[in-house]
This record gives sequence, C-alpha cells and structure tokens, in this order.
Amino acid sequence: MSEKHFVVQGATCKCDYGASPDKLKIASNNRDYINDGSGDAKPIASTKDIGQPLEAKTFGRCSKVNSACSVNITKWDSFYNKITLTNGGKILTEDSKATCAVSGAPCITIINHGQVA
Repeated sequence: MSEKHFVVQGATCKCDYGASPDKLKIASNNRDYINDGSGDAKPIASTKDIGQPLEAKTFGRCSKVNSACSVNITKWDSFYNKITLTNGGKILTEDSKATCAVSGAPCITIINHGQVA
C-alpha cells in the first residue's frame, strides 16, 4: 500500500468539473471502523459507496453540463483490494477515484482521507 491512508467518513472529495469539494457520508458500512476510539464515528469508505455518498450531495456548479451538479457515482477505481469489508466492498484509499455518470470517466478524487492523528 506504500504509505497511503484508508478513507473514512468525513473525507473530502472534489470533482474535476465541480466548483467546490464535499465530504463523504458513509451509508454502506455500519460495522467496520478505524481511527475512532469509540467505534461509531469513522466508518471505512468502500467501493460500495456509490450513488450520492456525500453530505451536500453536490460539488456545486458542474462545468461539464453548465448547471448544478447532481452527483451519481457509478464505481470506484484504485482501491485496496487485499481486504474485503463486511459489506462486501473493498477499502478506498487516498489514490481512489470515482466515476460519475455525468462525465463517464474517473473525475472525483480524495483530497483528504478523513483520518486524524
């Protein structure tokens, strides 16, 4: 994995075509947590976090369609494939990229993994 962090609830994402970042809100995983002493605030993000797994559900104005962004993540690439979570998903890392249905290409990146030292 070479010094890459796993992504957790609250990680910041950005879209190449969006005007502003948004934070991940994990709904697909309620059993696997890291970087969280009480085990109830930082679920691990996975390839199962598709659709609109974001707090505001938008990246602002989308330059691809020249209107408001309507996030629709269809898949994640560059995930950590050596572990499968209890939800059947693979763990997202700082290098993971998501494909949005609007762009049809991996255009959403992780700019902060969400873990705190």
